[in-house]
Amino acid sequence: MEICYKQIGIVRSEFKSREQHHEYEHGEGSAIIEIFPEYEEGLLDIEKHFSHCFVIFHMHLAEDIGLTLHPFLDPKYPKIGVFASGGPFRPNPVAITPCRIVKVDGNKLYLKGLDAMDGSPVIDIKPYSPQHYGVVNPRVAKWEEEHHGKGPKDTS
Repeated sequence: MEICYKQIGIVRSEFKSREQHHEYEHGEGSAIIEIFPEYEEGLLDIEKHFSHCFVIFHMHLAEDIGLTLHPFLDPKYPKIGVFASGGPFRPNPVAITPCRIVKVDGNKLYLKGLDAMDGSPVIDIKPYSPQHYGVVNPRVAKWEEEHHGKGPKDTS
């Protein structure tokens, strides 16, 4: 079965290279999503009703490195399966990132906290609602907390 998605826009981001992206601290990135004209109406009132959204995008620069890897490509961590990793190396290079909505201006959605590379194709945008997506007391890997710290990223 072939699965096809429509690209609804493109990311305009400060991350122009992989090196810049590796230096990124979660929650610090600012970006603009340029929504294609035929989807602009879909932005109606998103900033009026929601402070945050999920951006679902294609990681167009990701490479396939197999089904197991070291977290953060650091051999000090034990190998894990790709589905136990949030990194870009996966069979389908699709990412989802929660972001703070800064503003909407025409077909442009201004965000804080988007970790997408410049030029990344946007597949969808969904409003964040803690009633639907909030998880109480999730368990995460020790290496994840060691690398990123405890608690959610701050996009306020």
